[in-house]
Amino acid sequence: MPEEAPPQACYGLDIGAGSLVAARDDGELLRNECSDTSTKTVVSFSGKQRHLGEAAANSLSSNGRNTATAVGRLALMPYARLAASPLAAHWQFTHGERDGGGFEMEAQYNGAPRRFSGVQLLGALLAKVRATSGAGESPCVALVLPPCVEAGASQEEKEAALAFARAAVLDAAEVGGWKPVALPTAMEAAAVALSRKYPAAEAAAEAAAEGGEGGAPARHVMLLDMGAASTNVGLIAVDAEPGQQLVSESGDAQLGCADFDAAVWAHFASHCKTLHKIEVTRSSRLTPTSTPTLTPTPTQP
Repeated sequence: MPEEAPPQACYGLDIGAGSLVAARDDGELLRNECSDTSTKTVVSFSGKQRHLGEAAANSLSSNGRNTATAVGRLALMPYARLAASPLAAHWQFTHGERDGGGFEMEAQYNGAPRRFSGVQLLGALLAKVRATSGAGESPCVALVLPPCVEAGASQEEKEAALAFARAAVLDAAEVGGWKPVALPTAMEAAAVALSRKYPAAEAAAEAAAEGGEGGAPARHVMLLDMGAASTNVGLIAVDAEPGQQLVSESGDAQLGCADFDAAVWAHFASHCKTLHKIEVTRSSRLTPTSTPTLTPTPTQP
């Protein structure tokens, strides 16, 4: 009898503001060309070369006008929201809004100015991760959606933000050569992971061993996930049925560790100015008011 082909592995990708982490379905974290378990979400253009991940991050200080950072956010959020975020104050590249409300940047590439959408940038990064991880051709993947909903958003606004992000992820995955099988939010993915790590059967066995009556009490976990640029909070019922573990989730797509860093910076900058009469600025090379913007691309008839 012919040997059966081994089952195809499925992968999971968690796209953060600063880095991307990939794992196989057996829990093994995939490593990049530097043997790291995370890849910088940075894309850079220099002459005829395109740099991705760590190589792009290394050129950020010397080639900021042709380097896009936080590529996942650039792809998954509308341009109007991105341009109004604190993140935009640090952009050194020319940027603008595409048809449909998405983001695009302009960079010098191959001797001429070229425009790239956020989806194209993220797709190139996903292709790089697939190649360096040895995932093969068209591997199955569950792409975890990063926080993309504003704090205090209505249900209609939340659904619109998630729909925009999911459409962008699907397009980027196609560019990168992945086959998406699931698009969970960060808290939905965390709920499934916790339930698998601490199954209800084990809780019931522990309760019985301790002489408890009426079975094990329901277990709930509140999870706080603060990244570089966003924050997510979820209440998870660990013992609930599959698909019902996530009781509630909320978050802020514009509040993260970088915002706390900025607040501390502003406090001490004000302190230095008041006490020592020293003007402290973040950068002498570029100010938010001098960031160039793109003119809209004419719509084809």
